[in-house]
Order: sequence, then structure tokens, then C-alpha cells
Amino acid sequence: GVTWGTPVVLPATMTTADTVSWSPTLNLFAVGGYSDLNLNVATSPDGINWTSRTSTASQHTASTWSASNNKFVMVGLTNGTNSAYTSANGTAWIAGETPNDKQFQSVTTAQGTTLVAVGSNFESFPVENMIKSTDGGNFWSWMAPLGDTPGALALKEYHGVAYSTADNIIVAVSDNPASDENFNEYYNEGFVAVSYDNGTTWVPFSY
Repeated sequence: GVTWGTPVVLPATMTTADTVSWSPTLNLFAVGGYSDLNLNVATSPDGINWTSRTSTASQHTASTWSASNNKFVMVGLTNGTNSAYTSANGTAWIAGETPNDKQFQSVTTAQGTTLVAVGSNFESFPVENMIKSTDGGNFWSWMAPLGDTPGALALKEYHGVAYSTADNIIVAVSDNPASDENFNEYYNEGFVAVSYDNGTTWVPFSY
């Protein structure tokens, strides 16, 4: 990070590059972003030479290498029910079934092979802003933080999620949207949600 080489241009098929992750197993970088041609993933072994890969998501906005699942995981935005994709080799990307077509902004591996993704305030019911997968990213289910009623955790715009192997907890961070008397939305504080049971229940904290 002290010195940087000459900038390298990604394949012309990619309009934006929004996330990057590294696989120590495959010795491979994977970049996700937006493409009009469904070529919104590119991979590289050295960060210089890149190859376009096919994915039918509208846009990939977050990614990770899941060591326990031995695969890349990318989440983002789509117009159907496939907002999450996985790849064991970086070449073939497989769509996982997600419960909605909204935008997810962060993904992490939790305890064991459980995957957790969080995203925007969808302003609908049920409020599907937290999803998880227990089968390696093939099927994702909605996590209702406070049961069936939108409340302290439901109407949030989550931007990040991480798992602590030391404490065995998942932490998700978000904005805390509120509305004035004219129903104009604004953000009045940061917000943290913590899960002590691998994403089943969540405890809210403000800061």
C-alpha cells in the first residue's frame, strides 16, 4: 500500500467495479460490479490481467471469500429472486435463490458455513433487509430481527456486517432513518444490531 503501479483497466464489458475479494485457495481476485451484458464479474490471478465472467445479477455490490464453504460469494441487486451468487472456481457463477429482488450491501461468513447478507431499507412488509444461507449460498431465507412486526431493527439501511470468531457474534451496522413532519427522511444516529445465535435473533444498539 506504500506505492502503487500504473492503473489497470478492467474489461470493457464492466461499467462499474463495486467490490473485490481475494481467494487464498484459488490465488484469485474477483471483482463485481455492473454490466449491460451480464458480464459483471471479472477475475485475475495478479490484479493486472483480467477475464470477464458471466453473471445474470443486475449489479454486484459486496463480496467475500468464504473459507468454510470454499467459494466466492457475491450479493447485490437484481430484478428477480437471485441477488446472491457463488463460485467455487471463479469461472462459473451460480445464482442462489433469495427471498426478494432488493439490494444487499454486505456479506460475511458466520459460524460454520452460515452466510449472512444485509442491505437497504426496503420500505415494505415483510422487511427483508437481512438474509442468511445455511447451505453454502444455494438458498437464502429472510431473517426477521424482531419477529413479524417492523420495529427497532426492521426499518434500517444496513451497510456492513461482520462475524467475530473470538466472540461468536455477528455485528451489522446501519443508518437509522427517521421522518420529519413532512415525511422527509433523514438520518439521526448510527445503529448496530448484534446476533449471539448465528443470526436467529438480534439485539439493537444505538451509538
